[in-house]
Amino acid sequence: QNGNCPYLPTGYVPLMNNVQNYSLHIMNSWDFEMPGQVDLCFIDADHFLPAVEKDTWTAWENRNKDGYWCIAWDDYHINNPDVFNMVNKFVAKVNYPLQKIASWYWIGNKTISEEELANIQSKEEV
Repeated sequence: QNGNCPYLPTGYVPLMNNVQNYSLHIMNSWDFEMPGQVDLCFIDADHFLPAVEKDTWTAWENRNKDGYWCIAWDDYHINNPDVFNMVNKFVAKVNYPLQKIASWYWIGNKTISEEELANIQSKEEV
């Protein structure tokens, strides 16, 4: 949700703000290959183990190893045990701290300080 506008279409904010070097790919992770090119991968799909595993490892293999990258999961909570357990095992294996912003959990090679996180959350409340 964005202020008075209930929901914005996917990709609206970067396009309206003239973000450069932006591309949006909405597709099945089983077919997705962009090794070393993905800065942000937001996983919000099937909640069953085989799909969560494939989505997660595909995101890992495609992350931008030469720059900042982030993999984020929607629906990471105990009520989705396959998502919850897979993400926990994955994070332990790759050894990155799981962080939270709003309702999303993510890992990346740039962490957000408590001060930055508080600033982000205060803007969300406006």
